[in-house]
Order: sequence, then C-alpha cells, then structure tokens
Amino acid sequence: MFQGQDGWIRSRLILEPGQRSDRIKATYRTQKYADEGRPWLEQIAGHFLVFLGREISDPVGMLNHPKPGDPPKPGPPLEIPPAVMTEALDRRIRQLYANWADQPLPALDGRTPREAIKTAEGLEQVKFLLHTYEHGEMKQAREQRRTPAPRANMT
Repeated sequence: MFQGQDGWIRSRLILEPGQRSDRIKATYRTQKYADEGRPWLEQIAGHFLVFLGREISDPVGMLNHPKPGDPPKPGPPLEIPPAVMTEALDRRIRQLYANWADQPLPALDGRTPREAIKTAEGLEQVKFLLHTYEHGEMKQAREQRRTPAPRANMT
C-alpha cells in the first residue's frame, strides 16, 4: 500500500485468479513496483509459487491499437453549423429561463430573483447574476464560433 499525493491510500499489487484454476495473476501499477514486488511475493509464497512470465501493458498503446472485436473509436465530433447551434441554444435558454424569476437560487441565498429585487442589495445581486449569465453566453458563443443567443432570452 502507498499514499498518493492526493492523500488517498492505494495498493501497489492486485492478486487475481488466473485463467486456469492453478494460476494467479499479480498486477502492479508500475514496472518499478513489479520489479520490487516480485522478490517479496516469491519470498512470501515460497515454493508454492512458480514464476511463469511477465506481461507489460501500455494503456496508451492499447488505446491506439484496439483488439479485433473491440468497439470502434469514436469519430471526430459532429460539426453543427453555427446558425443551427444558435437556434438550438436559443430554444433551450427560453426553456431554462421561462420561470427563472420565480426559482429560488443559491446565488441569491435561496431567494427567487423576484423576491431579491425588493431590496437594493438584492437588485444589485440579480443585476450581477444576469450580467454573469450574459458574459458566459458571449464567451461560449465566441469559443463555439456562433452568434450569441439573444439577450432578451436571458432576462
């Protein structure tokens, strides 16, 4: 066992039944752990264990060279014309914000925007929230090379 940089405890070794009933498979996270772990495992198991071979797996290589019968790699992302993307997002934004003014929001301490605008501080919070939404939509539209959804849909 070892403690990772993230503080989680992980095992260096996994023992599994082999393909045959008289075999076990020892799997190590890295080749270094395998080199260090083999003598330890042989010492523990004594004459009950006979080393038959080593298999090294390269995850990157396995992904680049799938076996026959593996599912095909996904193709490139579907290119959606910017006008179609804008129209779809416009419809979705209208759905999302249809009842926005009456939905309690964590950003408004659980109040609805309609409740929040009754105070000067709440009004400023709602204005800031709307500005944040608008800024986010503008940024996403630039990244996706499309026209931003109309502002009227966000208010």
